[in-house]
Amino acid sequence: MGSAVRNTIPNGTNDCGNVITNDQRGVSRPQVAACDKGSVEVGATAAGVTISGRAFSSTNGRGLTGAIVRLTDQKGSVRTVVTGRLGSFTFEDVEPGQTYVVSVTSRRFNFTPRVIQVVDNVVDLEFVPE
Repeated sequence: MGSAVRNTIPNGTNDCGNVITNDQRGVSRPQVAACDKGSVEVGATAAGVTISGRAFSSTNGRGLTGAIVRLTDQKGSVRTVVTGRLGSFTFEDVEPGQTYVVSVTSRRFNFTPRVIQVVDNVVDLEFVPE
């Protein structure tokens, strides 16, 4: 995710996905919403990735312990974890190249669900109550 060449050419621009639909190896372009610069499309990693972050009890940075975090995939399968002492949560071995909905449930607070496109590790998801 840290490369300056990844996902930089919007789909339909400079032949991305409309004229040039495959890279030199035959991998389809784009792998996500944009093409990579250069002759090959990186796409999703082969191994499972990690999604992690924190849920807060307020904007003052206090972590919310015991909240339920759900990760829902495109097929409707749900994985659930409970936030730890500092509001942290982690989902391991997540299939890359997919779109997921991450939602947080708490007795006292309401959170807006987030839709994320996972290509590589996601380490900074933060949820603050509405």
